[in-house]
Amino acid sequence: MSYVALTARGLEGGEGTEHRNILFQDNVFPLTKARYFRMNYTLVRGSARPAIREIQLYGRGFLPEVSLTSEPIELGRAARILSSIQWTATAPLGTQVRVRTRSGNQLDQNIRYFSNTGQEVTEAKYRKLLSFQRGDSTVTIIPGSDWSPWSLPYTTTGAPITSPSPRRYVMIEATLRSDDPDVAALLRSLRLALDAPLASQILGEIAPNRASQRGQPQTFTLLLRPAFQDGNSGFDQVLVELPPGAEMDLIDGAVGEEQYGRDQLERLPTGPDSLWVRLPAPVAQGQDVVSLRFSGALYLVSNAFEVQVGRGPVWQRVDGGVNGGRGLTVFTPFTKAVLGEVAASSNPFTPNGDGINDVVELVFPVFQVQGAKALILEVYGLDGQSVQRIEQAAAIAAGVQRLTWDGRDRQGRLLPPGLYLCRVGVEVDAEGEQTKSTKLVASVY
Repeated sequence: MSYVALTARGLEGGEGTEHRNILFQDNVFPLTKARYFRMNYTLVRGSARPAIREIQLYGRGFLPEVSLTSEPIELGRAARILSSIQWTATAPLGTQVRVRTRSGNQLDQNIRYFSNTGQEVTEAKYRKLLSFQRGDSTVTIIPGSDWSPWSLPYTTTGAPITSPSPRRYVMIEATLRSDDPDVAALLRSLRLALDAPLASQILGEIAPNRASQRGQPQTFTLLLRPAFQDGNSGFDQVLVELPPGAEMDLIDGAVGEEQYGRDQLERLPTGPDSLWVRLPAPVAQGQDVVSLRFSGALYLVSNAFEVQVGRGPVWQRVDGGVNGGRGLTVFTPFTKAVLGEVAASSNPFTPNGDGINDVVELVFPVFQVQGAKALILEVYGLDGQSVQRIEQAAAIAAGVQRLTWDGRDRQGRLLPPGLYLCRVGVEVDAEGEQTKSTKLVASVY
């Protein structure tokens, strides 16, 4: 915890009786966003010990942050799919509305016991008290052990809910923030969109859950075990959201004993960060295991797959864990090297403006780096002098990255033919990791 000094003042008392009255000290300081207050005072003379009777702190404007958390909300007698969350709010410049959810199927009770004096006691001590010594006990309904953690904040209204479902209960947290005491966010309404479950439960697992190498193609199998009840409509689509940087190719699939080749499974158009497959027929009954095989390379140490099944516009998330497995996360070996080997296309390259091999493209894999980072290309002559530096933002740093150089220096002048050292790197916060790699390229024209 870090404290910021706001004011420092001295207060002296004289020897006369007129100074023995109550003294008031006023301090005015700039508006400060804080949660705790601490005051240090030192007696520098005499044996009297003045007592501080009261401290009052005054602010102005709106609170910088307010969090509103619902009680567990029952979604009905049966579990429901949490589809999306919408809200209506006013958020002026300098304010923010942040909404999160969590879900579960079980509720517990938190019972607190009090004596007749209002003191909280343990249950064992409460049982030993005589009846006239016992006070009230309070019962609070709290989430059970199967509840999910809070989701990441939803950035826009109408966003799909990422908390596990179908579930019987949900909690919602809304946080209103303001950086300006004169303005505040206002949350007017909040609404959940619910759907009937496609299946009562769907468990999933990725096998193997440990890759032998990072950045190298490997075959994985997704196993889905659905359980159905009366009224469940089943599903005919599987959507696999891939870990950052990964790209997967579909191999084949199966539903129970029925095997399907790649040509029998319809791969629906989607982005490179996901795999969307339509099954030949809906899966709506029985205990058949649905499996999909795909191949691809992974670039993070811990690679989490998000899986949903759908039918029409309704989607249901898959819970991790089949046959006691480790769920939908695959691990790769950890090393300190963040960058892999650099490959150069068109080496040597000829930057003479004829449109053929005018640039050299440096291709390299980035490992175990989460989120957005800056990619850096530094070019040096054989004399060690830096001639060019290029920085390029990458929304997802993990995976195969590409940087290009056109043979020119910082001023845009074409450099003489020759050999150049191209050093690529990625900006990371951790120290001691190998974050740069070098490739020798030739410019010829």
